[in-house]
Amino acid sequence: MSGFVCPACHGESDIFIPSTGGADRLAEQFGIPLLGKVPLDPRIGKACDSGVSFLDAVPDSPATHALLDIVDRAWAHASAC
Repeated sequence: MSGFVCPACHGESDIFIPSTGGADRLAEQFGIPLLGKVPLDPRIGKACDSGVSFLDAVPDSPATHALLDIVDRAWAHASAC
């Protein structure tokens, strides 16, 4: 969870200020790549509750783009091993 992106104005707000950057620090500490950050989107929960793919339901969401980028990075990282 890397903040909240407003679906209307697309502005991003940090929700968890005390832990902002925690994933970056943890990845650095363990020497592993940070594959990405997914912004909060309440439509993820709604899609899951409805049994619908979030990626298909909201293809233009910043969270969808982040998830797809993570899949690409994970695939590239696995392929390089």
